[in-house]
Amino acid sequence: MSSQVEVHSIEALKDFRTALALHAEDALAAIDAIEAEVRKTLVWLQQDRPVYWQEQIKRRRELVASAKAEVFRRKL
Repeated sequence: MSSQVEVHSIEALKDFRTALALHAEDALAAIDAIEAEVRKTLVWLQQDRPVYWQEQIKRRRELVASAKAEVFRRKL
């Protein structure tokens, strides 16, 4: 593979450089947006979801206790 480039237009190189700079700006903006979304998701997972799952465990334990009481009652 050759590492040489044949350039016929300095203006085309300038246009390419401008387009590349604009693309880099867009890419950085996209990365920043993704980073913010990841941070938001981490907060959700680390702070909000544990509370939800603890509440679900509590509810299920109450249902199990209720079912055991019903079984005991019916055996009598």
